[in-house]
Amino acid sequence: MSRIANYASQQILNSYLQKVQSRIQDTQVQLTSEKRSQDYSGIGGDTQRLVGYEVDVQKLSSFILGNNTQDIFLQSTEVAVSGIEKTIKDFRTTLTSFNTTRPTDPNAIRTIQEQAFRALQSMQSYLNTEVNGRHIFSGNRADVAPVDLKLTTLSEFQAKFDGVNMSFPTTREAHLEDFNINMDSSGKTNWLTFTQDKDGNSTTSGISTITATTAQFANVSVGSHIEVTGTANNNGTYEVAAVTGGGTTIEIVTKMLTDETGGAALTKTGGTAINTSVTFNRSAGTIVAATTGALSGLAVGSSFTVSGTAQNNGTFIVESNNGTTLKIKEAKLVNEGTTASTVASLTGQDFTFTNATKTIAAGAGTPFSTTQPGMKVTIGGTTSNNGTFTVASVLGGGSSITVLENNVVDEAPVGANDTALITTATPTLDLVAQSFTFTNNASSFDTVDSGVAGSFSDLKIGMKITFGNTLANDGTYTVTGVSSDGKSISVLETLFTEAPTLNNDTAVVTQADGTVKAVSYYLGDTFARTQRVSKTQQFDIDLNAIDPAFEKAIRAMSLIAQGQFGTAGGLEQTANANRVVDAVNLIDLSLKFNSPTNPKYEAGATGSIEQAFVTMGYQRSLIETANTEHTRLIGFFESRVSDLENINQLDVITRLLDDQNALQASYKAMSTIRGLSLQNFL
Repeated sequence: MSRIANYASQQILNSYLQKVQSRIQDTQVQLTSEKRSQDYSGIGGDTQRLVGYEVDVQKLSSFILGNNTQDIFLQSTEVAVSGIEKTIKDFRTTLTSFNTTRPTDPNAIRTIQEQAFRALQSMQSYLNTEVNGRHIFSGNRADVAPVDLKLTTLSEFQAKFDGVNMSFPTTREAHLEDFNINMDSSGKTNWLTFTQDKDGNSTTSGISTITATTAQFANVSVGSHIEVTGTANNNGTYEVAAVTGGGTTIEIVTKMLTDETGGAALTKTGGTAINTSVTFNRSAGTIVAATTGALSGLAVGSSFTVSGTAQNNGTFIVESNNGTTLKIKEAKLVNEGTTASTVASLTGQDFTFTNATKTIAAGAGTPFSTTQPGMKVTIGGTTSNNGTFTVASVLGGGSSITVLENNVVDEAPVGANDTALITTATPTLDLVAQSFTFTNNASSFDTVDSGVAGSFSDLKIGMKITFGNTLANDGTYTVTGVSSDGKSISVLETLFTEAPTLNNDTAVVTQADGTVKAVSYYLGDTFARTQRVSKTQQFDIDLNAIDPAFEKAIRAMSLIAQGQFGTAGGLEQTANANRVVDAVNLIDLSLKFNSPTNPKYEAGATGSIEQAFVTMGYQRSLIETANTEHTRLIGFFESRVSDLENINQLDVITRLLDDQNALQASYKAMSTIRGLSLQNFL
C-alpha cells in the first residue's frame, strides 16, 4: 500500500517548520542583543521617533565635546592671564614705591628699568601661550605667535627708544597702528618722494618728509612708528611727527643740524655748559669747535642741549666725538627722487594769494606754464606768504596754481617784487639721447629694448615710465616686467612697433618706489571666535594680545624702560616725570575696571584684567550649565531610545519557549505523518 504523505504535503509541513525555526532564531538574537531588531525596519512605526531621539543625542554629545575642548582653552587662558596679572601687580608694587620716593640715583633708575624690561619679557611669554598647537591670544591666526616686542637686551631697547630721537608711543592708536602700503591708490609703485628738508634750505631748521602721489597716509597716527623698506637709501624705522598735505605727506621726527657758525652753549644733560664758537654742518651732521678739544666733555652716548643759536637750539645725542669734531645721532631722510632741479626762476612778479582756494595767481601772463603738479614753488618778497608750497594743479595755462598746503594767507598784489623759484625732483630714472626698440607682441606684453644692459635695472613691476621724442610711442606706460640683464622691459599698455631711429628718445620714471608699513608688536588678527554651547546659546571669544588689559601694561612698562640714565631721555630727568605718572595710571587701568575719570582713560579701550576674569568666569559657567543640561537631556533621550529599542526579556523568553515546544510538537507530528500508510491507517 502507498503512503498517505506525499511530496506536496511534505513541502507544506517543511514551510511551517521553517517559519517556527525563523521565529526561534529571531527571538534568540533579541534575547542575546537585548534589542527588538538589528535594523530600523524591525522597529516598525516607532522608527521615526527612534531616529529623531538618536540625532538629538548626537547633537548634544557634539555640543558637550566642543564645550569641553573650549573649556580647556579657557582654563589655559585663565592660567596665562593669572600669570600676567601677577607680573603686572609685582611691577605695580615696585613702580608705586618708585613714584612715591622718586629717586634719581643710577641704581634706583637701573633697578626699575630692569624690572620693567623683565616684565615685558614675561608679558611676551605669557601672551604667546600655545595650547595643542593653537596660540590662544592670536585671534583667528592661531598658528602665529601674536606678540613680538623685539626684545633682546635693555641696552638695545634703550638705544632704539632713547627718548630724544625716538620715543615710545604714548597712545593706543599710535601704539597699534596697522597698515602696509607699497603703491598709491592708482596702483603706481614709484609713488614716494623722500625729502631730507622739505624747504630745501640748509640754513633753516629742517623737517624730513615722505610724500606719496596720492593721499595714502591720511589715517596714519601721529606718534606711531613706520618702517620703510625697498628703497635705495631710506630703509629704516621712523617716528611720525605730523601728517600734512591732505594725507599725502608724513613728516618724521627729525634730528639734523642747520648750517650755522657762531657762539653756542652746549650743555651735557646733568652737567655744565660748554660755551664756545662752533660750526654746525648739516650734510656731515657735525659740530666743530673753533678751539681744539673744547667739546671733550661730551661723551659718546650722552645727550646735550644746544642753546644760544639762531637755528640749532635743541637736544641731541653724541654718536662720536674726538673733542673737537662731534657727530650727532641723526634722524633724517636722504633725498631720493627729490634732488631739486630748477624749472623756472620768476622775478618781478605780483602774485595774489587766496586762502579759500589755496591759489597763487600771477598778475599777468602765464609764468607757471612750465609748472606741473608735485613741483615745489618757493615764494619770496611777499608780506605773509614767503615759503615753499607743493603744486596741486596748474590753471589757465599757467596763469595760476593751486597748492596742497593750508597755510596760504590772503594777500593782494603789493608791487612787482614777488619771486618764485620752481623746482622739481630728479627722476628715479632719467634716460636721454636713447634709441629704443618698441615691439608690439601678438601673444604677450609689448616690450621696449634699450640695447644697453642695466638701463632698466632700477625699475620694478608697477612703476610708471614716460617715453618721449619717439616716432609713435610718446606716453606713460606701466612696467609689467624687467629682463634679468636690465636691458628691456615689458609694459601693460599697447605699443606701436618702432625700430631705433635717432639717439634722441627719452625715458623718465618719477618718484621712488618702496614700502611704508606700521610697526606694531601684534601679529595676530582682531576677529572673534564664536563658541556655540547649545542650540540657542553662544558667546564670542575676543580676548587677544592687543586687549587694553595687556596693551596698556606693555605701554606702561615700555615708557619706564625707555631712555638711558644721564641722557635727556633718562627717567631721572624732571622733564620725564610725567612718564612715571602715566605708567602708574596705565597699570591701574590695565588691572581694574576703567573709569572715565582717570586721566589716561581712553574711550573705547575699557578692557582690564579684572574684566577678563569676569568674562572668562561667565563663559566657563555657561559651558558648565549647558553641559549639565545636555547630559540630562541625553539621559532622557537615551531612556526613550531604550524603550523603543530594547526587549521585554520575560515576554521574549516566554515566546521562545512557546516556539520551541511548538517546534518539537511539529517534528513529532511530521514523524508520525511520514510513517503512516493506508494499511496502518486502516
